[in-house]
Amino acid sequence: MIKTKRNNVKLEYIVFGIYLFFLVWLVLFKFSISFDSIIQNRGINLIPFSTSEESSIRIVVREMIYNVFVFIPFGLYISIICDKWSFWKKVLLPFGLSLIFEVIQYIFALGISDITDLINNTSGAVLGIGLFSLLCVLFRRKTVTVINVLMLIFEVCFGGLFLVHALANL
Repeated sequence: MIKTKRNNVKLEYIVFGIYLFFLVWLVLFKFSISFDSIIQNRGINLIPFSTSEESSIRIVVREMIYNVFVFIPFGLYISIICDKWSFWKKVLLPFGLSLIFEVIQYIFALGISDITDLINNTSGAVLGIGLFSLLCVLFRRKTVTVINVLMLIFEVCFGGLFLVHALANL
């Protein structure tokens, strides 16, 4: 692996922390502004890639794609922060986090716990780990800086959307 330049380690942790905040808010609270608006729903699906009768295939596929994409940054940041870890150790972390999310959803009736989400979230992180390797080839020592800048831009845009959403729902 190419040695990447890590000038500002604090920045990496701050950007990763903001990402984790948005991830928890998305996965567990579905971007709800108040606890009253969270739909209380408990269920479990242990059959991978199955759909319920109420769900259309288009909605299910879109949700699966979203689950993959939302965990790509997790793979990127695990590759930066835990750069000495083996591939499988890096994969185990997002798998474990996703499993914790699914268990919390079930315990607190925050949604349907779904094995497909676990698979897709882990797949997204694996894509992020692979993307990090590709970016190392393209940007060499500036890879971490490129990732931090792109994630900061994304988070500022997303934070702005959050603010508009929150103000609109007051």
